[in-house]
Amino acid sequence: MQRQRSARKLTSDDMISLDVGCGTNPKGDVNIDVVRESKHNLLADAHYLPLRDDSISVIFCERLLEHLDNPNQVLSEINRVLNKEGHAHIEVPKPFFANNCRFHLFNFLLNLPFSLGPTQIKWRLRSLRGIREKDSRWFHKHLIRIGDVKNYLNVFAVHEINNVLLRFLQSSRKARFFKFKAIWCVDLRILAKKKPVQLQKN
Repeated sequence: MQRQRSARKLTSDDMISLDVGCGTNPKGDVNIDVVRESKHNLLADAHYLPLRDDSISVIFCERLLEHLDNPNQVLSEINRVLNKEGHAHIEVPKPFFANNCRFHLFNFLLNLPFSLGPTQIKWRLRSLRGIREKDSRWFHKHLIRIGDVKNYLNVFAVHEINNVLLRFLQSSRKARFFKFKAIWCVDLRILAKKKPVQLQKN
């Protein structure tokens, strides 16, 4: 069976996964993005998911909410299409790193001399240019907190991920040297289940 199924499979009883804002690294059976250059199999706006209620078992939404015009609307849509037994994986920047430039500064300093490589410099300059021009692919429009997600979904776990310290090393090798490595993690992974609509806070 192919890893990516077409949108017509949404009427089946199988466990179906959805990647909202998949970009170039899709994880779901149905991968949604508004950017045509992404590796999606369904071109759609995350604010208005073209899926029926309670049709999805697993939803991935990684580093997306902070870039959108109305993240609350997207969280509401995620809750709508998620079924009662399903769960959502939502990743957002930690508040300390949510202003973009601070992340790039720490990423640069904590990864010297690797961060002086041509590819890294090119990527960093492109990112900073996008932030300055408020390009939605790079610029963070919102600070997403755990409480914001709790308003629309039942959060049951939160993990700190994506260690920025010596990020070029394998995580298993890094763990041997840095016992308290979580302090350098730049993102939060929020795991949540469906929340009854009447309990949501707008």
